[in-house]
Amino acid sequence: MNTFIVALLFNLQLQVGYQITDHEIQFEFPSMNPNLTVFVSGNFNGWVKDEDSWKMTYNDKFKAYQLTKSLGDIKKKNQSFYEFTFRVDGELIDADPTSPNVINCPGYGHRYIVKGMR
Repeated sequence: MNTFIVALLFNLQLQVGYQITDHEIQFEFPSMNPNLTVFVSGNFNGWVKDEDSWKMTYNDKFKAYQLTKSLGDIKKKNQSFYEFTFRVDGELIDADPTSPNVINCPGYGHRYIVKGMR
């Protein structure tokens, strides 16, 4: 029973992909494997492949890779649409297509959409 609840929580977190507070955005990629290399890669950072400032760190307590950034690092002048996914060991990972904050980008797969930025 406990294993099912934990698995359900990880799936819910993965569907969201991020949390927004007043001035920050926290990205989260759940994983039981602490030996991955994970980056946040999106249209707001040029779809980075290996830039250290977008590299996520593993949080053993939450069994997830996390990265917190200022909303100013995401918002770009004259840009109103923000999308991202996670780059894991060099490969872009499709977002869960059943998540409410995911769109299909033809030819590129499913991407998270950042909503709620002021």
